[in-house]
Order: sequence, then C-alpha cells, then structure tokens
Amino acid sequence: MIVSNISDNHITGLKFVDRIGSSGNIIGSFEKNTGELKILNLNHIYDGLKGKYIDIKDFGEWYVEDLITDEEFTESTLSLFDITHKFDSDYEDVFLFPAKMGDWAVWIGNKVGVPLKGTFLNYDLELKERPYLGDKPKYRDAVKIIAKYASGYAQKNYDNTYSIKWFSDKLYEIEDWEKFLHGNTTSAINVVVLSTGDTEDNVKWPEKNPEEPHELRIEDDWINIDRYSINENIYNQVNGFSYTLISKLDVPYGILDLRAGEKIKTQDIEHQDIETNISKHTLEWQGGTFEDPNAWISSIEMEELKETSTKLDYANSFENRFLKVERKADKNAGMIEDLVSSTKTTQKELETLNPIKSVNGNPVFLENSAGKDIPKLIIKGNSKQEHEPSPSNPCEIKNVGILGNLIVKTYQNNEEFETIIDLNQYDEEGHVIGHHELARIDDVYDELEVASGHLIQRIGKIVLDNNSEVTTITNTISGKNRYVVSGPSDMLTNDDVSKSGFLLSDKLYETNNNESYNETCLQDHILVRVGSNKEFVIYTKETESLNSISAFKTWLSNNPITIYYKLSEPKELTIKATKIKTFEDDCYLKIDDELIDFFDCDYYTKSKITEYFETQKDSEAKMQILNDSITQSVSEVNTTIKNNELAVNDKLNNYATNESVTQQISSVENKITSSEQKITIINEQILNGITQIRTENGFTFNIDGLTIDEVNSVVKNLLNQHGMIILDKSNGSTVLFAGYDEELHETVVRAENMTVGKYFVAPNCRIEKYNNPWHGEGTGVFSL
Repeated sequence: MIVSNISDNHITGLKFVDRIGSSGNIIGSFEKNTGELKILNLNHIYDGLKGKYIDIKDFGEWYVEDLITDEEFTESTLSLFDITHKFDSDYEDVFLFPAKMGDWAVWIGNKVGVPLKGTFLNYDLELKERPYLGDKPKYRDAVKIIAKYASGYAQKNYDNTYSIKWFSDKLYEIEDWEKFLHGNTTSAINVVVLSTGDTEDNVKWPEKNPEEPHELRIEDDWINIDRYSINENIYNQVNGFSYTLISKLDVPYGILDLRAGEKIKTQDIEHQDIETNISKHTLEWQGGTFEDPNAWISSIEMEELKETSTKLDYANSFENRFLKVERKADKNAGMIEDLVSSTKTTQKELETLNPIKSVNGNPVFLENSAGKDIPKLIIKGNSKQEHEPSPSNPCEIKNVGILGNLIVKTYQNNEEFETIIDLNQYDEEGHVIGHHELARIDDVYDELEVASGHLIQRIGKIVLDNNSEVTTITNTISGKNRYVVSGPSDMLTNDDVSKSGFLLSDKLYETNNNESYNETCLQDHILVRVGSNKEFVIYTKETESLNSISAFKTWLSNNPITIYYKLSEPKELTIKATKIKTFEDDCYLKIDDELIDFFDCDYYTKSKITEYFETQKDSEAKMQILNDSITQSVSEVNTTIKNNELAVNDKLNNYATNESVTQQISSVENKITSSEQKITIINEQILNGITQIRTENGFTFNIDGLTIDEVNSVVKNLLNQHGMIILDKSNGSTVLFAGYDEELHETVVRAENMTVGKYFVAPNCRIEKYNNPWHGEGTGVFSL
C-alpha cells in the first residue's frame, strides 16, 4: 500500500516540497515541509482523513491539513504537512536548566513524539538557563534556537525522526535536465561572526583577517553563552562552504533519495560544471510504479543565503584589556577597599559605500577601495553614427552591447580582472535567441543595473523589410511616390512623435510632421516621417522600378531599414546578474566599449573605527569588630560602558555617552556571634535597567517573573503577570494553575489534587465538614 487507509488505485497524484530555510535564512531554520495528494473520493469515503496523520511509503507520516473535493470529478486534493507539524504545539516550560543543549533537544523530540536522530555541533554546550523563546512559544521555536547555536538547520527525516544538520557532502550526479537557470558561484566562507545585532557586539574567528573575506553571520542575544568558546567550532564546520545560485533546474526523472541540504553535480547549457548544495527539492509523482524514478520528476533550487556576505562588519576575536587597581585601607575602621578599572580598546575595519554619480570618462579611479564586489553599477545606453545616413550612403548605428556581451575590467598596476556581462536573450530551454541592446536617442537611454541584472528598456527597434506591412501608395508630390508602412504600437504618443530626435535610422532622413518636403530632402530618393497614426511615411522618386507596393517591398528586401524609436512606456527586463570585483586600495574601473563615457557606480571603501569598552569594577571589603560579633562583608559592582568614536562624538552634545550599560552587583556577608553563623549570597544583574536577582535558596527574580526552585524541594513555583503555576518536579505535571486561560478566555484555577479543610463555597451552595450528633462526622451540602 502506497498510502495508509487509501486504496492504491484511488491515488491520482502526489507531490512533496522538501526545503530548508526561508527568505534566505538557513541558520536556525526548521521548515515544515508540504505535500499534495490527489485521490478519487467516491461517496466521500475519505473525508474523515482531514485532521489525521497518514503514512506514505518511503516518505513517513504526514498530517492532512485540508481536504477539498471537486464534486464534478469526485476527486479530492489533500493538503499535507510533514510530521514536524507536531512541533507546533505550545511549549511546556518544565525542562530543568542548567542542562546540555543535546539533552534539551532529546527531551523536545520525545515530548512531541518525533525523536532526535544523531548528534550535532555544540551538543554538549551547557545552557545555564532556558534561552528566550518569544511570547507564547511552540516547541518549534525551541528547536530553532538549538539549531542556531549549532550553526545549522533542523530537518525531518523520512523515518519519522528529526535531526539538526549542516549542509551535506552527499553527492547526486544529474546527467539530463529540461530547464536550467543559475547564477554565479559564491566565494567560500572564511570568517564566522557571532553578532548581537544592532549593538554590533561582535565576535569573529579567525583572529587574523583573511585577505578576501566572505563571512557567515549568526545574530542572537547569546544570553549566558561564551561566544569566544564556540566561534572556532562553528568556523571549523562552515569554513570553505560555497554554493551556486539555482533558480530552476527541472529534471525529467525523480531523484527519490535527494534531500534539501545535499549536493548535486551537473553541467549547464554552456558545458560548465556545476556542483552545489541545494535548499529546495520538489518531487512529483506522474503515476506508474511508485518506486520507479522514471515515474517522477524533480525540480531543484538553491536560494541566496542572507547570512553570507562580504559585509566585514565585525569586531575582534579576543579580549584586549588594560587593568588598573587602586587599594584603600582604613585600619581604624577595619575596612579595605579595592577599585579595579579595566579598559578594552579594539579597532575594526568597516566598509562604507562611496557613490560615484554620473561619471564622465572611462576608466574611473576608485580611491581607497575595499576590494569587494561592486554593489551597484549602472550602465547607460549610448548610440552614435559617423555621418548622416542616406539610402545611397548608409551608416551603421553603434549601440552598447550590440554583440551580446560587454566586458568590464578592474585593474591595479599590472593586475587585471575581467568580467563579461552577458546581454544575450535565451529561450526557456536556454538557447540564445537574440541579444539586448542598450541604445540612446537624445536624452532617452536604456539602463542596466549589472549586480541585479535589472534592465530598463526605453528604446525600441524595428527593421523594415519585405515582411513589413505597406498599406498605401499615393502621389502626393509631383513625381514622388508615397508609401505608408505600419509602425510599432508601443511608439510614443502622436504629440511626441512629431518632435525632432524621435528616430534613429541607418538609412533615413527624419523630419517632423510640419516640415515641407523639398527637392533637397528627396535628392537621395527617400526620406521618412511619422504620421498621425504612428505609421512610417516614406517618399521615393517615381521610377519604373518603384511604381507599386510589391516593387517597393522587393526593394525593401534588398535594402532593409533599421529604425530605433522611443517607447511610449519603459519595459523592465531581467538578465543574468553579474558581480564585478574590485582590487583593494586604489584601482581603476573600465568598461571596454568605445561608446561608454558615463555610468553610475557605488563601491565599498575602507575606513577604520575605534571602539572603547570601559569596565569599572568596585570591590569593597569591610571587616568590623564590635563587642559581641565580627561582621565581614564583600561587595562588587561591575559597570561596562561600550562606545565607539562616532557614537561618543554624536552623544556628547546630549550628555549621554553610553551606548549600552551592563551592571552586575555581587555581595557576601558573613556574620559570626556566639550563637549564630549566617552567610547570605545575593547576585544581582542590571542590563540597561532590567534587574535580575538570584538568591542562594532558589529564589530568582528576572524579566520572566519570580521563580522559586530550591534544590531539595519537590515543587517548582512560577509567578508572573499571567498567573501562578506550581509544578511537581518529579514528573513535570502541573499541580496548581491560577491565572488566565488562553483557550477559555477567562481567569481559572485548576488543581490536580485538592483537600478542603472546612468550607468549599460555590455560587448558591456550600459544602462543609459537618458533625451530626446521631451519625458523627460527615459532609454537608447547603443551599444558600
């Protein structure tokens, strides 16, 4: 049986979408894969499958999210989610920390009924407390956090387990395909950055910056995790990873074992070897033998990853501190005070965008270049002719990219880097069917943004030949023939076409509608104007060879006329994106075409910024000797202020020089008398105004509320703005809940086991312990 509870001959179609990551994010992703099953549903016998799990041969369990029936054909379409649908239930916060990250992942899998399979990077990393999972978290949110700290992604396996992985080297060779569109291969990752986001409190590895950096950035709050201890492990996992962008690769057979995250190898239409990991694989069964690959088709993609870039926005991988200690002693008071100040100064190189607008000249000098890909290079079309054309003396129109490609060079001293911009047009099978031209008429020009492949076409083109539609022949001027040839529908409006400079042609004179046609204009037999209906009006001298429409069309077949014209509305097209690389330091950028004398360019330049981390640590040790006791106390206050040069300069005027402040307060008090010895330990942490306090007897007060969890206690108490929960630590069950119930939308109290000592009062009645003189003790129920 192919699908549990469904007869094989009732199955008409099946499709799976297996993917990792979404919107370019791979690190910390946990995608719920989708499927579609089409079945014959006679008499609605399968309607009961909605909301249940079905087992599909070789693909594991799937949840039937929806079932829609086409009544005319009695065919139903089942929308499916894979078994990780079980991770979408509400997270129950009963797992105890501190704990190893791997143990947490195992517990989550067992909790939802989808066990963890295998191990992963940082499996033994100890989490001091549960990371923040967001408001109303699901188990999927917890797995995403684990996957992020493991620098990988979570994925369902077809044996109904789940794993946390990084891209695999398992390779599948593809020898045949139908459609294939791909981009360039990225640079290999050689830097890892663990960032806290907007604060740019970054940690990187390796310590020495590579010459051509390509970074992997992972952003998180990293609460209670020593990033310095794990960034090298993450680097060792991802170092050298690169990929080729694939927007479409259709294979006429099914690669049944291929999973997203694994690797394919093939050749494209230009016989270039392509070897890359993939992020999405769609399998569709066409009918026939279920196990036969020829009964399936595969479609493959590899999307661009947002976490990888050449942003180079990172800090040091080590701590550089200068310590200063001052000690004060007051013997009379029995007091010793220590003041420890620590200053850490780091310098990091940042890249800033430096725009060059409307540059005249070729090549262009790029000063202080960062040696990175140019993020924006706009090439504007241009056209020119050596002389004014005529039928007897044609003149070629020269356009940028007229041969189908354009060469861009960056060079420094004797080094040269050449990039070819592909301007060819391709059909769906990848065959060259023409090329794009970047033309210009007067101040209107085509425009290409190289890095994105975005082409704005403002100039159109038509060739008048024997295939052109010639509608009339009249003698409007003595001895002259007048022919009207249909023009393109996308020419400018009638008001515009009459303006000078509307056309560009290799043979024709151009005139506007109001110009007279004198003998001088006609001496070379032919001129053109645009009529009121956007047609081309062509005049020739009356000769025996050009006295009919058929004769004129024969003449056009031997003398085709190329005409460029302004479009009434711009067209937006997409060609292959191209990356242009610059050299570090001063270098030049040149477009290898004689027509290029202006273009717009943005490029990265290098700049340095210094960051200051000032840590002041006040340690106070006091010993006081009184008549009946000795009291010794120690307290510490740590205050860290982070600034950078730009932030300090910007904030001085506002008298607020700190970008972020973290303060930790620790104290120990030991009091000894003749009858008592008492030690109290209090730890308090203040982070930008948020206080966290933890005491030695299990009381923790932080942003999550008040938690009471003493080591030897059998219960754990949670109290916050939502209510109160008492948990049995032996089995994780809820003993008492008092608070707001999201499902009932009201405030409730629930108890697992309740003993009432005297009264239990409900609306209009009371249940109480009652002593009857004849029958003894019992329970009485009274109506109020």
